[in-house]
Amino acid sequence: MAEPGTFALRVPTGINGEISYGNEDTDTMDTITILGFVAGALTTVAYVPQVIRSWKLKETRDISLSMLVLYATGVFLWFVYGVWSDALPIIAANGISLVLILVLLGIKLRYR
Repeated sequence: MAEPGTFALRVPTGINGEISYGNEDTDTMDTITILGFVAGALTTVAYVPQVIRSWKLKETRDISLSMLVLYATGVFLWFVYGVWSDALPIIAANGISLVLILVLLGIKLRYR
C-alpha cells in the first residue's frame, strides 16, 4: 500500500545498474517525482516546434545567438546538477532539452 501523497507505481531501484529515481527509501514513485517528469516533459516539448520550424525554414534570424548560448549553458549545468543529485526527472528533461538547443544552435550557426 502506498503512503499518502504517493502512487503505487513500482520502479526499479538498486545498485546493480538499475535506474534510481532519487527515492531510495521506497520502491514507489512519489508524487513529486511524477510532477518533475511532467514538468520536464512539458518544458522540453515546448522547444520542439521552434526546432522543427527552424529546421524546415532554415532560418533563425529572430533567435538571439547569445540567448541560445546562455540557455544551453544553463541547461547543461542543470543536467550536471541532476546527475550529481541523482534526480532522473532533471537529468532526462535537461538532457533532451540540451540536445534540442544544440540542434537549434547548429541551425543558427549554419544558416546565418
